[in-house]
Amino acid sequence: MCAKKIFDLEILIVETKPREFFTPPKKKERVVNRKF
Repeated sequence: MCAKKIFDLEILIVETKPREFFTPPKKKERVVNRKF
């Protein structure tokens, strides 16, 4: 459960951060794959 909370928080940070800061889309893809 704790891991899920941290995971959700990470997603929230990524969504809040500007796209410029999030240049590599590989990280997002990895997160999406991890979720499923």
